[in-house]
Amino acid sequence: KSYSVSGETSIQQYGRLNLTYSVKYDDGSFYKGTAIEQTCNDSNLKSVEWKDRYNNKFTAKVSISPITTLNSDVLYLLTNGNADLMTEFEVPSSIKSIESYAFAGCSNLKSIVIPKSVTYIGEYAFDDCTKLIIYCEADSQPSDWSGYWNSENRPVVWGYKMS
Repeated sequence: KSYSVSGETSIQQYGRLNLTYSVKYDDGSFYKGTAIEQTCNDSNLKSVEWKDRYNNKFTAKVSISPITTLNSDVLYLLTNGNADLMTEFEVPSSIKSIESYAFAGCSNLKSIVIPKSVTYIGEYAFDDCTKLIIYCEADSQPSDWSGYWNSENRPVVWGYKMS
């Protein structure tokens, strides 16, 4: 039997592993599996095993890479589904971009610290964050941030020094 596996690793370090896979059998038949969701609590995880519809066992190597994009799905995992209760957040320095609507609806969020590593923020990233003050390490708005990243004109402190 031969098989190939491709994994989506962008959110593994925060507890979820998604895999899609395709299997080509000796008889020429082909099977494409649906996404597998598995809880990953072990940062030393090296492989994942699963069985297909014929009860054949497969193993896939896993490479865990740091998150570089922050979106609402990642935020959901980081907060165990309680993003709306979060009052402060420090964006990890591995983050390069914050997607549109990433923090939308986090109505209790009072402060967020954004490191210089963030080179892109999408539109309406902080929509409905009415209590929010934004602390940015950058001295001014980077050119690749959307013109509507701070659509509600929340206060921004530029040149903030992270501790």
